[in-house]
Amino acid sequence: MLAWKGPSWHHLLSQEPEKPVPAPVVTQQAGFEFHDASHRGHRAMEVLPIDLTSIISVVMGISIVLIPVIGLTARFALKPTVEALSRVFEGRGQEESVQMLERRVALLEQQVDAMEGSLGRLEEATRFDAQLRNGEERKARGTLGSPEEPGPAGTMTPVKP
Repeated sequence: MLAWKGPSWHHLLSQEPEKPVPAPVVTQQAGFEFHDASHRGHRAMEVLPIDLTSIISVVMGISIVLIPVIGLTARFALKPTVEALSRVFEGRGQEESVQMLERRVALLEQQVDAMEGSLGRLEEATRFDAQLRNGEERKARGTLGSPEEPGPAGTMTPVKP
């Protein structure tokens, strides 16, 4: 059977006078205060040197197991979030590309309209030049009153009887 071998609590019940407790010893080093614990009936804590090699070996041993576990946990925990974010950014990218394509098509339509207008004005100018040339040729030949037919590319040519 195990028995308590430390100080008993029976002395607390007796009426014996208490022994005076010495004042605690306080020392200061580099701005820190160190209190002596012996005034409370406790022994001072013993500080052992740190064995850095064993601490590093324990940390590395634990890391061998914990790193894959943390990786798998993060993969399964973050996968839905990453997929949702990728869908959001993909949809946003598609909307932006559609808007950009719409702007490009509108710009191309404006350019085609401008080219059609330029082409129409160029055709009118060509017809006008052809009419002027035909009038000068007729004046030179003296055939001003003869009927004319449209020729190739909208030019007017005299009709032969």
